[in-house]
Amino acid sequence: MKAEHVLDLFNILSFLFSILLLVGVWQTEGVIFQKISFVVKLLVGCLLLFKFNDFFPQKHFTILDRKICFLAGTYIVAFTLGDIISVYSKKANDQLKTILDMK
Repeated sequence: MKAEHVLDLFNILSFLFSILLLVGVWQTEGVIFQKISFVVKLLVGCLLLFKFNDFFPQKHFTILDRKICFLAGTYIVAFTLGDIISVYSKKANDQLKTILDMK
């Protein structure tokens, strides 16, 4: 398999897994999502640091490099939005419980 095919397969599987985790945010505490989000952000950051550092200058920017940068940005945005949704859904659940307990 080419590196592009492996990257595409990883992209599809990770987004499906991410969607399943986001759906589970409202059903669980979201601890699993936070741990996986941390690991994915760390791996994306390390990949970008390794691939695009100044110590080994790159001669040209390939299509695979363009895909890696796009997917890295997409992962960071998606997981950051997932973190925000997780935090605000927990706050909303807590406020709803206090309102329902008053009645």
